[in-house]
Amino acid sequence: MRFPQRSRGRRTLGLILFCVGFVLAPRPSAAADSSVLALRLDVVWRAEGSGGYWVLKRLPRPDEVVAPDPLKTFFQKAITAIRTTDETNPQEWNFKRRDPANFENALMKNLPTTIKLSRGDPPPGPTGVVEINAISSLTPGTAPPIVNKAIEISIIVRGSTAIGREPVKTTIGNLAAHQVGDLGALTPAESQTKVFVTTDGRTSSQGVAWADSSDHARAFAIAAFAFKSAQTHNLSANEAFGPKAREAGVLTGAADPVRSEIETYLNREFSLPGQWQMVPEQDRGLKMLETEFGSPTWTIQIALQAVEEVTFHIRNSRIEGNLEPVDKHPKWAQDIAALESRVQEREKERFDALRGRLLTADELAASAKEITADLRQEHNIVNPSVETGESSIMVAAEFLPRITELEAGVGYSTDKQLSGSLSLTSHNLIKNESLLKLSVVAGLEKQEGEFSFALPWFISRDGRSSSTLDINASYGKDNDLLLGTPQFDGFDEERLGGSVRNTFKFTTERMLGDAAVAPELRPSQIYALMVAVSAGLSDARLTAPPALRAQTEDGQILYLLLDAQQSLRWKLRPREKPGSGETQLFWNVIAKKAFEAGPGDFDFFAGNTAITGKIYFGDKSSRDFILRLTIGGALITGNAPLFEEFRIGGDKIVRGMEEGERTARGVFFDTIQFGVAVERLWPGGSAALGFDLKNLYLAFLFDHALITRPGSASPPPSGESRNFETIGISAEMALPGDKVAGSIEFGYAWSPQSIHEHGRVFTTVRFDF
Repeated sequence: MRFPQRSRGRRTLGLILFCVGFVLAPRPSAAADSSVLALRLDVVWRAEGSGGYWVLKRLPRPDEVVAPDPLKTFFQKAITAIRTTDETNPQEWNFKRRDPANFENALMKNLPTTIKLSRGDPPPGPTGVVEINAISSLTPGTAPPIVNKAIEISIIVRGSTAIGREPVKTTIGNLAAHQVGDLGALTPAESQTKVFVTTDGRTSSQGVAWADSSDHARAFAIAAFAFKSAQTHNLSANEAFGPKAREAGVLTGAADPVRSEIETYLNREFSLPGQWQMVPEQDRGLKMLETEFGSPTWTIQIALQAVEEVTFHIRNSRIEGNLEPVDKHPKWAQDIAALESRVQEREKERFDALRGRLLTADELAASAKEITADLRQEHNIVNPSVETGESSIMVAAEFLPRITELEAGVGYSTDKQLSGSLSLTSHNLIKNESLLKLSVVAGLEKQEGEFSFALPWFISRDGRSSSTLDINASYGKDNDLLLGTPQFDGFDEERLGGSVRNTFKFTTERMLGDAAVAPELRPSQIYALMVAVSAGLSDARLTAPPALRAQTEDGQILYLLLDAQQSLRWKLRPREKPGSGETQLFWNVIAKKAFEAGPGDFDFFAGNTAITGKIYFGDKSSRDFILRLTIGGALITGNAPLFEEFRIGGDKIVRGMEEGERTARGVFFDTIQFGVAVERLWPGGSAALGFDLKNLYLAFLFDHALITRPGSASPPPSGESRNFETIGISAEMALPGDKVAGSIEFGYAWSPQSIHEHGRVFTTVRFDF
């Protein structure tokens, strides 16, 4: 590292010039221009090119100034100003010429022009101490002129109802007399400090000497704090920093700490969460502390915003745990408008108590707690919150609509012949998250009826999770039922049951991608969890064919049942864009434990689980093709009756077989289905037919099941494989509609192990009203 060096020739020449100059120069009195040591600064050498410069190890503290007063005060204020600048814009302070972070230049800018600086650099070396000396041009024995300026305090509260009715024109002495703040003993001049509390800043208008309201009390407290800060920093003895003040060498610099303390106080007391702007827009250019050189007063102007308006609105609709824009469902527009009007009227007293008020953060939090607690009791409202705009308070919530669904359907299959179904479901009828369901299935061979009613006993504040308690009653009758004995006539089953169930649901949605993109165009991830625990009792009557049983098998089952479902869905891109579209994973677990106690006649365990993955994709759009894969298994232990064993066949597992052609106490099953949109196979088909084919898919399916533990029915034929397969095709289409929606499904499946040599045909039509 290179350090500063001086040659012998340069030192000799400098000494000669100094002596000549000392002899020839005029010599004013020593007292007038004698220098005083002001600062000692620890520095390190920073090499640069062929030379280098000194760098401060750290900025000095105000208490490290060694000069006597009044120089000491000036240096302390200058150092405080430099340190304040460094906090917002840290720099490596140095003594490099023409560098923005030159400490000597920064010091001179913050000192009166009556003070000149000289610097003593250390001898060469890696570190050293720079000495800053000060020379004052003031006459010895004199001090800078001090003018005790008056102070006026103006508190402006825009939008305050109480202050608008009674503007105040008073004094600090009157505030002290009313025990406002800890003002202590005041001089007669301090007691006459004027205080104005208005909504427009007009100090010339008439006003009362005192007023009682929460807004007035807060404005008085602000004025007392501002005065106390000005008193602490001796603001009245200071001039505003400027050329005239620097030339006169008067006290300056009190304005910055006073302003800082007032801003800290205001932010602590009146800064509200959200988009709230504490300072009104029209006052953001207002100078908090202002004066002119000489006798004019110091004016402290503080502007704050009161609450202009309090409103209520519905921000989203929550449907089955998912948030949807309000305008997506115009049919609920009138219901939402009526709900908003009802809440505004019901909460009028609370809203009026906030409107036109200067609020503190604590007061807003307390009011928000009361309002949200009240709104949680309101029907059709979930997740209420209190938000702020720049000058207003907005109470918002999510709309939980009352949804009544009527579903009717008709179906046909080779084995069950013709059947019809009717289901009525009402969500949020009596209470939020309540559910009433009635359903009936009637056919030539199968009849079912079910009633259930669920009431919530827990709903989270955001509405994403809930717990409900419901009661359920069901009746079913199935004629000619095959239970592992396809070679004989079927069984007749009749079942009556009831249960009490507790269901917990949780749903969350996370938006992905660019937040600037519209929500409907952004990818998202939706997770849903459902856990239901039931306790119930069922009574079953099973009439066996004469060839199998000489008597009827029946019994009662006392049981506990766990049903858990999880789904994770990704909406990766809009339908119109090619690539991977919607993707879904669904996992279901059902576990049932029966007890041979009390009314229970059986002791067994039955469980089954399945996981399904589904993905839409395509090269023309993201829904050209669909691929669905399901893998699962079931296990039954104990003395489970025949009618509780796992049934192979039907419309879900090995669809080429009739339901119950085989029963099992242990089974593994899988199915794969690949579909292609008709619109992809026939571009322009929708226009040609005048009918939307985008939701119609033709699918190829393959089902497989492996029986690991056979059921208790008569033994299967000798040499029969435990593997069962099905191949088939199906077509499914969502029916478009405004008032009525639904779907139609048509399929054919064939299995080489089935008694239906030509396969099974199944057709189902459903309507949702």
